[in-house]
Amino acid sequence: GEALSAETMARQIMAARGMDQEDRKLRAAVILRLLQTLHRMAKNGDVARVGKGNGVLWIVPEKRAVSALIPP
Repeated sequence: GEALSAETMARQIMAARGMDQEDRKLRAAVILRLLQTLHRMAKNGDVARVGKGNGVLWIVPEKRAVSALIPP
């Protein structure tokens, strides 16, 4: 999978839900909620953090991506 920033993911989520992507307060709230979810998912190994600080990117590890395609 492709490594994405939380802001990029938030903008995609907002577009999919018909939200105004230019609303800074709304976008900040979506990013905060998304980051909380990403951190929890990282603890479970469902996503991997690439880098640190404001430039961090998130990616689904190859092992998880493949296993998600194979039914149990």
